[in-house]
Formats: sequence, structure tokens, C-alpha cells
Amino acid sequence: MVDRRDDYIRPRGYYDNKGNLLNVGFDVINGWSTGKTDKTEFDEHTTSTVHIGLNPACRVYHNAAQSIPNGVGTALAFNSERFDTDTMHDLVTNNSRITCKTAGIYLMSASIEYAESAVGIRAVYFILNGGTAIGHITQNASSNMRQSASTIYSLSVNNYLECFVYQNSGGVLDINSSGNYSPEFSVVRIA
Repeated sequence: MVDRRDDYIRPRGYYDNKGNLLNVGFDVINGWSTGKTDKTEFDEHTTSTVHIGLNPACRVYHNAAQSIPNGVGTALAFNSERFDTDTMHDLVTNNSRITCKTAGIYLMSASIEYAESAVGIRAVYFILNGGTAIGHITQNASSNMRQSASTIYSLSVNNYLECFVYQNSGGVLDINSSGNYSPEFSVVRIA
């Protein structure tokens, strides 16, 4: 008998007390297979359950280019929503913010495209509650530059996140509005 590492994915449905399907998800089971055929097959294992559809999530974008001044960190505005399952974003008031309404651990991501300029550096980063940087990427500029950033962070109710950008090309530079990838900002609760 040879021990080997096995990973399994087990689909799962979540139902209410009347038998109506509420959500789907899956379990990821990691462990060492010992060749046993009974329920004790895994000597050591971990199980992670991923719920799809139950967690608060928000994805926002801006439908026009935004001008970014030279040498100044600037919060991007987001005037449109792809989805918002927990009223985390307001299209008018503080539309640069996504505000946590349910405490937990969140994955946040942003995707942007700068107008053409290969001078200087470009950065995209997340700011928590108007002051704390919690995720950041900086790169030397290239023509038609695209950047993506992501991080995981524990949020409390009413914490808010903003997506900031920075450029030092020597003049004003636009963040392009390009369907489904620039500028896009999303937050989803993962635990």
C-alpha cells in the first residue's frame, strides 16, 4: 500500500426547511489517502467549504474616462454597478467607496487601464477608512498600461474601501473606460 496525496471536490446544495434550493457550493477535501475503502480513508485532512451566492459582494465601474493629476494619489469614482448584494455602494454619495455592511474577511480587487504614456510609474492601491493602505502595486510605466491589484482583509461593519491610483507621467493622464475591465473595483466576503 502506497500513501498518496489526494484532493477531492464534493458538490453540495443548501436547502431551506421546505426543500427549496437556496444556494450551491462545494467542499474541498485535502488529505493523505491510505488506500482504505471505509470512511476513515483520510488519516489527516482539512475540509474547506465555499458558498456561492450567500456572501455579500459588490462590483462597480465607471463608464467614462477619469483624469488623474500628476504626482497625486487619487480615489477613483464609480458611477455604475455590475452587482451589489448588500447595499455596499452608493452611485451618488461617496461613489468612490464600497462600505462593509456585514463583518468578515473580504477579497478585494481592481483592474485599470491608463491612457498611452511610457513615462514614470503607475500604482493602484486600496485605502481603508480614508487612511490605511492595505494593498498596493507599483510598476514602471509602459504604453497602454493595464494593472490589477487584489488583497484579502478583515473588515468590520461600516469600514469602507476606496481604490486609489497614482501616476507621475509629467502631466494629467486618463484612466480609460474599457468594457468590463477598466476601471473595475470589486469586494466579496469570503469568510
